[in-house]
Amino acid sequence: MEQILENLSEKLKNANEHEKRNKEYSSISTDEERVKFTMGLIHEHNVQLLMKFEEKSASQSVLYRNEGNKLFTSHNLSLNKTIEMYTKSIAFAPISSKELSIAYANRSAALFTARLYNACLLDIGRALTLNYEQRLRVKLYARRVKCLIMLKKKSDTEVDKAIEEARMWLDKMDMNNPKRSVIEETLTNPEKIVTIETEFVKWEEEKYCPNIHDKNQEIIGASSAVELRYSDEFGKHILATRDIKPGEVLALEECYTSVLIPEKFYTNCSYCLTQTWSLIPCDACVTVLYCNDECKNAAWEEFHDIECKVIGSLVGVGMNNLGLMSLRLAVKALKEAKSFNNLKLLIDLADNAKDPRTNGFTDGKLDDTKYISVYTLARNTEKRSIPDLFGRSLNAVYIVYMLATRSKMFGKVLNNNLENLVNNQFVTFIGGLIMRHQQIIPSNVHSIFDNYGMHYALHPKNYRLSRLYQQFRFVCNCRSCIEDWPTFPNVPSFWYYELAVRAEVEDNSEIVEDLLNIVNVFFERVSLPCRELNEIIETLKEKSASQSVLYRNEGNKLFTSHNLSLNKTIEMYTKSIAFAPISSKELSIAYANRSAALFTARLYNACLLDIGRALTLNYEQRLRVKLYARRVKCLIMLKKKSDTEVDKAIEEARMWLDKMDMNNPKRSVIEETLTNPEKIVTIETEFVKWEEEKYCPNIHDKNQEIIGASSAVELRYSDEFGKHILATRDIKPGEVLALEECYTSVLIPEKFYTNCSYCLTQTWSLIPCDACVTVLYCNDECKNAAWEEFHDIECKVIGSLVGVGMNNLGLMSLRLAVKALKEAKLDDTKYISVYTLARNTEKRSIPDLFGRSLNAVYIVYMLATRSKMFGKVLNNNLENLVNNQFVTFIGGLIMRHQQIIPSNVHSIFDNYGMHYALHPKNYRLSRLYQQFRFVCNCRSCIEDWPTFPNVPSFWVQRLANVNNEKLNYAMVKFSKYYELAVRAEVEDNSEIVEDLLNIVNVFFERVSLPCRELNEIIETLKRVYSLLANRFQSLD
Repeated sequence: MEQILENLSEKLKNANEHEKRNKEYSSISTDEERVKFTMGLIHEHNVQLLMKFEEKSASQSVLYRNEGNKLFTSHNLSLNKTIEMYTKSIAFAPISSKELSIAYANRSAALFTARLYNACLLDIGRALTLNYEQRLRVKLYARRVKCLIMLKKKSDTEVDKAIEEARMWLDKMDMNNPKRSVIEETLTNPEKIVTIETEFVKWEEEKYCPNIHDKNQEIIGASSAVELRYSDEFGKHILATRDIKPGEVLALEECYTSVLIPEKFYTNCSYCLTQTWSLIPCDACVTVLYCNDECKNAAWEEFHDIECKVIGSLVGVGMNNLGLMSLRLAVKALKEAKSFNNLKLLIDLADNAKDPRTNGFTDGKLDDTKYISVYTLARNTEKRSIPDLFGRSLNAVYIVYMLATRSKMFGKVLNNNLENLVNNQFVTFIGGLIMRHQQIIPSNVHSIFDNYGMHYALHPKNYRLSRLYQQFRFVCNCRSCIEDWPTFPNVPSFWYYELAVRAEVEDNSEIVEDLLNIVNVFFERVSLPCRELNEIIETLKEKSASQSVLYRNEGNKLFTSHNLSLNKTIEMYTKSIAFAPISSKELSIAYANRSAALFTARLYNACLLDIGRALTLNYEQRLRVKLYARRVKCLIMLKKKSDTEVDKAIEEARMWLDKMDMNNPKRSVIEETLTNPEKIVTIETEFVKWEEEKYCPNIHDKNQEIIGASSAVELRYSDEFGKHILATRDIKPGEVLALEECYTSVLIPEKFYTNCSYCLTQTWSLIPCDACVTVLYCNDECKNAAWEEFHDIECKVIGSLVGVGMNNLGLMSLRLAVKALKEAKLDDTKYISVYTLARNTEKRSIPDLFGRSLNAVYIVYMLATRSKMFGKVLNNNLENLVNNQFVTFIGGLIMRHQQIIPSNVHSIFDNYGMHYALHPKNYRLSRLYQQFRFVCNCRSCIEDWPTFPNVPSFWVQRLANVNNEKLNYAMVKFSKYYELAVRAEVEDNSEIVEDLLNIVNVFFERVSLPCRELNEIIETLKRVYSLLANRFQSLD
């Protein structure tokens, strides 16, 4: 949608019509007229409404199935991801195809492993009903036998019947298939199948649903503790009729409709929203799946017959949940009314209602199962800006355009001529409703808790008031706003306490009641605001034993899950380490627990480090023998059996065995390990970390002026482009132009608990900063170096920046300022190479500059009041700070960095991040100017090359036969590397880069540009480079 808006905006700008059209739009009073105007504008300026959607595809289904197979056979199995990949394969498989049968069959294997035996039986039945290969059918029948036995139906004739059916297909199986003997054993001796593991039990959500005992007589589903009021200031709103107790349920409403967020398309039913591992697909589209045929048929009747060809397009252009819900409401409204005329009549009655309080009632009640209760909700149109409204009308036009041209909502699929559509009264009527929904939804999305999403303890008053007005269009006058309560940690304390946090609530039915009792105790005895009351709801990010326990419990839960994810498990234990107070018991336990996960991941050297750290701290004596025994196993796994080191480790372990409880079930296992260490199996070698350095290329002809650059480029300056690089000769595809050591770098917050904050290396045995919780290091060398170079100043600051949502630009601006000051003390001038980079100040707008200066103020304020950058921690009086020359000097540098960084962040590839094949010319020019402040005049822009998939193939070019033969041969070779790149299996293919570069050269020498195949090859090459250098290695 952003691209469509950019294209329209560019055309209005070129026609000098912005101001004129803005005035015309601002005079419109109804949503339907706004939609008409917007649709007419798009037609008048010939703006294309792009369609991007995915369809059923056998090859795409195979791709997802292969990804599922890869996950399923991984030594670190993640069943959630495996099942999701097989479900995607099912969604994309053409209906009744061989690919669909295989996808069901493969998912049934994963479901069996997950102990979802009933779901497994469903998929087996689906695969057998389809065209599943006869030679492999016996595998499914044998799996059905095992499922029935696991479901404790051994005595049933059902098992005997299943065995008999399986035997009928055994002869079809290849005699040399290694699984044949296993299947024969299963069918011959079914009584030997172990049934210790019961079926995985899904949580019963309904049993946790509360009740309302005193029902409201006017609002269906609400409590009598509230009533509906109306005022000119607030519109329709709810007020309490009495004191409401903490935790009291005020409403249990059946929603009018709901939509599934795209992230859950392949894990949850698109009708009832239930998490389901055996989803079945829509027969026509790839974006919705259902838990069973009942939901599938109900969805088709209620909305999906219309949405089927539309929803994929909305997702394809990046339409958010607001767009999906706006569409669904329109479809449901028409279905409920049964005709356009009935719906218009219903809406006319609502628009002309005399009592605004009861407008939207049905038979004297507010019934949330009726569309009119939604239609009459607040939308705050008169308080919205013109850009806000225009953006919503543009979304509405796109949605109704797709409904008109891809569905039969209007009786038939209409022609895509916008002039005809703008004159179709039903199209514009529905478009107007969708625009109304676009305003209703954000104005009414909030929870009935102690805030609207802006908590006084987390956000200052002015920020809260601004954000609340922006979304809900009202000025809040709650007690915390009127009295301007302070933010955390300045909230006054009642006394210090620790609340033990438990992550596993499924079998603790009393936890909700207990927590409500705790809240009541505080509400009845303390004055508000109160810090401890906040801590029950919010989590404070600083060293905290209780927070460390929370992350440790989450790690324990993941580690013992049947869907083990070692990456996530280790990350949770690392967070526990980061939050544990220094030298605390919690820190020792976190190290000990992480060592167990590291051992399972075959990271034996890392495991030994964590064992040593836990033993150095206050780890419990009664459990120490577990760590010593684990050390023995690590040493043996590292092939040090003959070393005295193993004997010494066994001796140390024996010294602690007596401290262990005699009844501990693990004692006998440990005794066996220490008595017979030679029985420890050493088949699995240690997990090998990728060697990034070995993929570092070389520059053979070095530049004499630019350190780290090739002589193929030189530095120039012009008034138009400022400082820039130009080629001194033809550059070959794949030639390395620069290998620079960066001045400094920062770790993005998503990698805080997986990578070293100094050298950025992915490390599974990170150690924490002693004072803060946001940075960790791979070893003491990095920790000490970081403290010397920057972290002594940043330690108390970086958490605040992350806490207020400061992005990487803010973190890098801070780091540059700290490094610059440190460097100046050493009389070193490397910083000047950064300081003199382009910043494009004169080309920036006032709002852009002001936003950057506001960020700079916040950063330097934190530096002044929380660090000793200026010699000591300064008072937080802004009047004093603004008169401090050093504070404002550093603030100015940070503001400069805020402009330098985005003006210079790009890669030397074939584009600046705006690729001609992915983005149309006007969009590229606009975005490039927005970030880099220049007008691009590359060949693709000058010649206006088409976007993919309209980029021509080399097949349409008239090439000599000898060229075609070489290109075809190159494509065959490329297809192999493409598959490896998709599967990220490039580690042991040292020739892949060289071969891909040779393929690029073959194409460059023989085809005209642009060329579709050449694009694909270059994008694959870029992915390979990324995998070999900037990568995150998975243990799962």
